[in-house]
Amino acid sequence: MFHFSQALYRHIKTIGLKTAYEANGDVHSLLRKTFPLPLLPAEYIPEAFKQLKKKSATEMTNNYFDYVEQAWMKSSIWSIEAWSVYGRSIRTNNKYVQFFNIIIKMNILRNVCLNKSYL
Repeated sequence: MFHFSQALYRHIKTIGLKTAYEANGDVHSLLRKTFPLPLLPAEYIPEAFKQLKKKSATEMTNNYFDYVEQAWMKSSIWSIEAWSVYGRSIRTNNKYVQFFNIIIKMNILRNVCLNKSYL
């Protein structure tokens, strides 16, 4: 989920939409609605994306939606089912970060010195 949102935001900056996006106006509102797509069930994502893309009113936002469509919706590498996190208990692809966050929350490592080579 984080990497999906990060990729979208990087593309926003790459195509020159950063200023319009950060202005918190219509562009921000529209593009921001694509970020939670992975939270939907995979079978609903294409229709939700299609509805958002219909609202694109400028060439720059059209370029953004073309990117999302090619890189994510029609990807030959990642199916929509692969990046949809709906119903998953683990919503990160970084199990190590999640593991250490749990340990830290449980205060298990309070007095343990970890050698960096083990991480």
